[in-house]
Amino acid sequence: MVSGVLGLVMIIALCSCMGVVTTIANNTVASVNASRNVGVSSSQNVDTGIGQIKGIPTFPTATVPAWQPGSPPSAGVIPDSQTPLPSPTSPPTATALPTVTPCQTNCGGGGGSGGGGGSFSATVSGTPNPATWTAGSTASFTVTSSPGGVGLAIIITFPNSGFTVLDEYGHMTNTSGNYTTSQFSVPSASTSGNAKVWVQAYYNGVEKDFTFYVPCQP
Repeated sequence: MVSGVLGLVMIIALCSCMGVVTTIANNTVASVNASRNVGVSSSQNVDTGIGQIKGIPTFPTATVPAWQPGSPPSAGVIPDSQTPLPSPTSPPTATALPTVTPCQTNCGGGGGSGGGGGSFSATVSGTPNPATWTAGSTASFTVTSSPGGVGLAIIITFPNSGFTVLDEYGHMTNTSGNYTTSQFSVPSASTSGNAKVWVQAYYNGVEKDFTFYVPCQP
C-alpha cells in the first residue's frame, strides 16, 4: 500500500519537472529569435510599404482670377447700296402662225400637191365604155383632159367582188387630151351597184385626185 502511494508521488514529480524544463526551453528560443530580429532591423529596411493612411493628402491648387467680359468692337452701320432690284425679263413674243390660203378655182376632186406648187390648171373628165358594166363582160374607161399631156394613174374596184384593175404605169393623155384603158373583164361576181374609178392626174408639177362612179349589173 505504501509502495503504491510512493510510486504515484514519483510520477507526479516527474511530470512537474518536465513542464518546468519545457517552459525554460521555449523562453530561451524566444529570446534568441528576438535578438536576431533586433539585429536585422538595425541593418535592413523591413517596411513593406503597406500601412494605413491616417492623414488626407493635399495638393496646391492655382486660383483662377474672375473673368471680365469684354465689350464688342465698335463698327459703323453698313449703308444701303441703293441699287434697284433687276426687272424681270419679258418673255419672247410668239410668232404668228401662217394663214391658210383658201382654195381659188379648180380645187375639187380631193385636191393634190406636187413639186411645182400652185393650183391644178387642167380639166379632167371620165367616160365608161359601155355606160353600164355587166358582170362577165369586157369594158374600158376613157380619161379626157384639157390640155393634153396629163399624167395618169387609174384604179378601178367593183361592187362586192374584191377584184381590182390597176392601170398606173406612167400613162398620160395624148395631144388630143384622151387616154383609154386596155379592155378588162368585169368580174362575174360583181353585183348591182357602182364601180369606183379613182384617177390621179399630174400636170405642171401639181397632182389632183378625181373619182368617178360607173353603174354595174349582174
